[in-house]
Amino acid sequence: MNAMNNSQWSLDAIEAAMDEYEQVLIGHLALGRGTATLPSALDGTPVEVPLTVAWEAIRHHQGWCWIDDDGRLVGWPEDGPEDGSEGPEDGPEGPGWRVEDDAAFEVAAGCRALDARHEGLVALETAARPDVVWLAAFDDRGGRWFGSDPHGVLWAAWDGETLCEGSWRWDDPPRWARALVTSVTRTIPVEAREA
Repeated sequence: MNAMNNSQWSLDAIEAAMDEYEQVLIGHLALGRGTATLPSALDGTPVEVPLTVAWEAIRHHQGWCWIDDDGRLVGWPEDGPEDGSEGPEDGPEGPGWRVEDDAAFEVAAGCRALDARHEGLVALETAARPDVVWLAAFDDRGGRWFGSDPHGVLWAAWDGETLCEGSWRWDDPPRWARALVTSVTRTIPVEAREA
Protein backbone atom coordinates (compact mmCIF):
# COMPACT_ATOMS: atom_id res chain seq x y z
CA MET A 1 0.00 0.00 0.00
CA ASN A 2 1.25 3.50 -0.82
CA ALA A 3 1.43 5.57 2.37
CA MET A 4 2.65 8.74 0.62
CA ASN A 5 1.45 10.55 -2.42
CA ASN A 6 3.83 10.21 -5.34
CA SER A 7 5.33 13.69 -5.00
CA GLN A 8 6.62 12.80 -1.51
CA TRP A 9 8.86 9.95 -2.63
CA SER A 10 12.47 11.13 -2.40
CA LEU A 11 15.45 8.94 -3.23
CA ASP A 12 16.01 8.43 0.51
CA ALA A 13 12.36 7.40 1.06
CA ILE A 14 12.52 4.94 -1.84
CA GLU A 15 15.78 3.47 -0.54
CA ALA A 16 14.24 3.10 2.95
CA ALA A 17 11.19 1.33 1.45
CA MET A 18 13.49 -0.99 -0.52
CA ASP A 19 15.24 -1.97 2.73
CA GLU A 20 11.98 -2.94 4.45
CA TYR A 21 10.81 -6.56 4.60
CA GLU A 22 7.20 -5.56 3.84
CA GLN A 23 6.63 -4.75 0.15
CA VAL A 24 5.18 -1.41 -0.93
CA LEU A 25 3.36 -1.25 -4.28
CA ILE A 26 3.23 1.99 -6.23
CA GLY A 27 1.38 1.23 -9.45
CA HIS A 28 3.38 -1.69 -10.90
CA LEU A 29 6.55 -0.75 -8.98
CA ALA A 30 7.30 -3.03 -6.00
CA LEU A 31 9.70 -1.83 -3.30
CA GLY A 32 10.96 -4.04 -0.48
CA ARG A 33 13.20 -6.92 0.56
CA GLY A 34 16.27 -5.08 -0.71
CA THR A 35 15.01 -4.47 -4.25
CA ALA A 36 12.83 -2.42 -6.54
CA THR A 37 11.09 -4.32 -9.34
CA LEU A 38 8.97 -3.47 -12.35
CA PRO A 39 7.30 -5.89 -14.75
CA SER A 40 9.05 -6.61 -18.03
CA ALA A 41 7.36 -4.95 -21.02
CA LEU A 42 8.02 -8.18 -22.93
CA ASP A 43 6.27 -10.71 -20.73
CA GLY A 44 5.48 -9.23 -17.32
CA THR A 45 8.20 -11.03 -15.35
CA PRO A 46 9.61 -9.04 -12.42
CA VAL A 47 12.78 -7.13 -13.34
CA GLU A 48 15.01 -5.64 -10.66
CA VAL A 49 15.68 -1.95 -11.31
CA PRO A 50 18.13 0.48 -9.69
CA LEU A 51 17.05 3.13 -7.20
CA THR A 52 17.18 5.93 -9.78
CA VAL A 53 14.92 4.04 -12.21
CA ALA A 54 12.43 3.40 -9.39
CA TRP A 55 12.46 7.14 -8.63
CA GLU A 56 11.86 7.98 -12.31
CA ALA A 57 9.02 5.42 -12.46
CA ILE A 58 7.31 7.21 -9.57
CA ARG A 59 8.02 10.75 -10.79
CA HIS A 60 7.08 10.29 -14.42
CA HIS A 61 4.60 7.39 -14.41
CA GLN A 62 3.31 7.17 -10.81
CA GLY A 63 4.59 3.58 -10.91
CA TRP A 64 2.22 2.63 -13.77
CA CYS A 65 4.92 1.50 -16.17
CA TRP A 66 7.04 -1.41 -17.35
CA ILE A 67 10.73 -1.81 -18.14
CA ASP A 68 11.75 -2.69 -21.70
CA ASP A 69 14.71 -4.81 -22.85
CA ASP A 70 16.88 -1.68 -23.10
CA GLY A 71 16.16 -0.66 -19.49
CA ARG A 72 13.81 2.16 -20.49
CA LEU A 73 10.50 2.87 -18.78
CA VAL A 74 7.40 2.45 -20.94
CA GLY A 75 3.83 3.17 -19.93
CA TRP A 76 1.65 6.01 -18.78
CA PRO A 77 2.51 9.64 -19.40
CA GLU A 78 3.30 11.80 -16.35
CA ASP A 79 -0.33 12.34 -15.31
CA GLY A 80 -0.94 8.59 -14.84
CA PRO A 81 -4.12 6.66 -15.53
CA GLU A 82 -7.31 8.70 -15.64
CA ASP A 83 -9.76 5.84 -15.28
CA GLY A 84 -8.05 3.97 -12.42
CA SER A 85 -7.17 1.00 -14.63
CA GLU A 86 -3.97 -0.91 -14.01
CA GLY A 87 -2.16 -0.32 -17.27
CA PRO A 88 -2.20 1.47 -20.58
CA GLU A 89 -4.24 -0.03 -23.38
CA ASP A 90 -1.15 -0.10 -25.57
CA GLY A 91 0.91 -1.90 -22.92
CA PRO A 92 2.30 -5.39 -23.36
CA GLU A 93 -0.15 -8.10 -24.34
CA GLY A 94 -0.58 -10.42 -21.38
CA PRO A 95 1.07 -13.82 -21.73
CA GLY A 96 -1.86 -15.63 -20.07
CA TRP A 97 -0.33 -15.53 -16.61
CA ARG A 98 0.60 -12.96 -13.98
CA VAL A 99 2.71 -12.73 -10.85
CA GLU A 100 0.54 -12.54 -7.74
CA ASP A 101 1.11 -10.25 -4.77
CA ASP A 102 2.86 -11.09 -1.53
CA ALA A 103 -0.34 -12.03 0.27
CA ALA A 104 -1.19 -14.66 -2.36
CA PHE A 105 2.38 -15.99 -2.12
CA GLU A 106 2.13 -16.34 1.67
CA VAL A 107 -1.20 -18.18 1.46
CA ALA A 108 -0.04 -20.50 -1.32
CA ALA A 109 3.34 -21.30 0.20
CA GLY A 110 2.00 -21.62 3.75
CA CYS A 111 4.57 -23.14 6.11
CA ARG A 112 7.02 -23.44 3.21
CA ALA A 113 7.14 -19.67 2.56
CA LEU A 114 10.71 -19.19 3.84
CA ASP A 115 12.02 -22.11 1.80
CA ALA A 116 10.12 -20.91 -1.26
CA ARG A 117 11.61 -17.42 -0.92
CA HIS A 118 15.07 -18.90 -0.51
CA GLU A 119 14.63 -20.79 -3.80
CA GLY A 120 13.38 -17.60 -5.49
CA LEU A 121 9.87 -18.90 -6.11
CA VAL A 122 6.98 -16.52 -6.83
CA ALA A 123 3.22 -17.02 -6.85
CA LEU A 124 1.62 -17.05 -10.32
CA GLU A 125 -1.92 -17.29 -11.63
CA THR A 126 -2.69 -18.45 -15.16
CA ALA A 127 -5.73 -17.58 -17.25
CA ALA A 128 -6.10 -21.27 -18.14
CA ARG A 129 -6.30 -22.35 -14.47
CA PRO A 130 -7.38 -19.37 -12.34
CA ASP A 131 -8.30 -21.79 -9.54
CA VAL A 132 -4.62 -22.70 -8.97
CA VAL A 133 -1.86 -20.52 -7.57
CA TRP A 134 1.43 -21.87 -8.88
CA LEU A 135 4.70 -21.53 -6.95
CA ALA A 136 7.15 -21.00 -9.78
CA ALA A 137 10.83 -20.42 -10.52
CA PHE A 138 11.91 -18.19 -13.44
CA ASP A 139 14.97 -18.67 -15.60
CA ASP A 140 16.95 -15.88 -17.23
CA ARG A 141 15.98 -16.75 -20.83
CA GLY A 142 13.07 -14.58 -21.84
CA GLY A 143 10.87 -15.12 -18.80
CA ARG A 144 10.44 -18.89 -18.95
CA TRP A 145 9.12 -20.41 -15.73
CA PHE A 146 8.20 -23.72 -14.17
CA GLY A 147 5.89 -24.13 -11.20
CA SER A 148 3.90 -26.53 -9.07
CA ASP A 149 0.66 -26.21 -7.21
CA PRO A 150 1.35 -25.97 -3.45
CA HIS A 151 0.10 -29.54 -2.92
CA GLY A 152 2.58 -31.12 -5.33
CA VAL A 153 -0.11 -32.65 -7.56
CA LEU A 154 0.11 -30.51 -10.73
CA TRP A 155 2.85 -28.65 -12.57
CA ALA A 156 2.81 -25.89 -15.19
CA ALA A 157 5.49 -24.45 -17.48
CA TRP A 158 5.77 -21.35 -19.67
CA ASP A 159 8.43 -21.47 -22.40
CA GLY A 160 7.95 -17.87 -23.49
CA GLU A 161 5.17 -18.72 -25.94
CA THR A 162 3.16 -21.69 -24.71
CA LEU A 163 1.75 -22.69 -21.36
CA CYS A 164 1.68 -26.42 -20.69
CA GLU A 165 0.40 -28.28 -17.66
CA GLY A 166 0.65 -31.78 -16.33
CA SER A 167 0.35 -34.10 -13.37
CA TRP A 168 3.43 -34.96 -11.32
CA ARG A 169 2.21 -38.56 -11.20
CA TRP A 170 1.57 -39.08 -14.92
CA ASP A 171 3.36 -36.44 -17.00
CA ASP A 172 7.01 -35.52 -17.54
CA PRO A 173 7.90 -31.82 -17.22
CA PRO A 174 9.58 -30.26 -20.28
CA ARG A 175 13.28 -31.05 -20.66
CA TRP A 176 14.26 -27.35 -20.82
CA ALA A 177 12.88 -26.87 -17.30
CA ARG A 178 15.12 -29.37 -15.46
CA ALA A 179 16.97 -26.78 -13.34
CA LEU A 180 13.71 -25.02 -12.52
CA VAL A 181 12.06 -28.32 -11.57
CA THR A 182 14.87 -28.85 -9.06
CA SER A 183 14.29 -25.39 -7.52
CA VAL A 184 10.58 -26.06 -7.19
CA THR A 185 10.87 -29.61 -5.80
CA ARG A 186 13.39 -28.52 -3.16
CA THR A 187 10.48 -26.65 -1.59
CA ILE A 188 7.35 -28.58 -2.60
CA PRO A 189 7.13 -32.34 -2.08
CA VAL A 190 5.48 -33.75 -5.19
CA GLU A 191 3.43 -36.88 -5.92
CA ALA A 192 5.44 -39.95 -6.80
CA ARG A 193 5.55 -40.82 -10.48
CA GLU A 194 3.80 -44.05 -11.49
CA ALA A 195 6.19 -46.63 -12.88
